[in-house]
Amino acid sequence: ALEIISSKALLLEHLINDLFQLSKLESNQFSFNFMHLSALDLSQQLVGKYLLDIKSAGIKPIVELDSGALTGKNLIADPKRIDQVFSNIIFNAIKYTEPGSKIKIKFGLDQDLNNYVVSVSDSGIGIPQEDLPFIFDRFFKARAPVRPGKEPGSGLGLTISKEIISAHGGAISAKSNLGKGSTFTFTVPVYYD
Repeated sequence: ALEIISSKALLLEHLINDLFQLSKLESNQFSFNFMHLSALDLSQQLVGKYLLDIKSAGIKPIVELDSGALTGKNLIADPKRIDQVFSNIIFNAIKYTEPGSKIKIKFGLDQDLNNYVVSVSDSGIGIPQEDLPFIFDRFFKARAPVRPGKEPGSGLGLTISKEIISAHGGAISAKSNLGKGSTFTFTVPVYYD
């Protein structure tokens, strides 16, 4: 009983923190720590930080890092907040992907070389097409079943991610095929002096 109480208290604390952060983001009271960053360094840090989590879940990570395109490209971004968005997408991918499957992570630039692009593709259960337009809405939860042993989310993670990426002048989107997996992509403008 104590373990259940502790687990539920932690979930409640997480929900309260998410609501507080979302409220600050939506009312423009959230402070970002924007700095000049190398797109290549940021990509390498993000991959390095979460590869073990993917492997520990029994999932094979496939990383495509376009170092040629990213070399010498810079961003004005808050690395902690970009990490938060990436982490949310990665842990969602792990949550809905069976062990033995793959998660593909791509870092590069768009065709016009104006935006840094990060995408995470899983081979999980996917999101029903009728749910796709609403997944960035607060408290919305798609009707996809969570893997056994994984807790369902609060329905705020993607909403917070969208607000963070919007504050960076970028965009976030999702594509999905039910039963075949989902791809989440976010962009941040490249900074040119």
